[in-house]
Amino acid sequence: MKELSHMVWKVLVEYISAKDRQSAAYHLVNELIDAGIEDDDLYEMAKGNPILIHVVNEIVGEFEDEFEDEYEGQ
Repeated sequence: MKELSHMVWKVLVEYISAKDRQSAAYHLVNELIDAGIEDDDLYEMAKGNPILIHVVNEIVGEFEDEFEDEYEGQ
């Protein structure tokens, strides 16, 4: 599932303006949670993307410190 969710975000972000990406990320993460995605898969999907990291942190909880430190300030 993590590969699929990562691919979905990569495709969507190509068509979503920068100002709308955070709203889209909230919508996507909530839909994936409703569909039964595991927290670990959400964390994997968010790796490398500050917008998704922020959204997953708010919705699911805090990332492990290693993820937070890696992307802090982006």
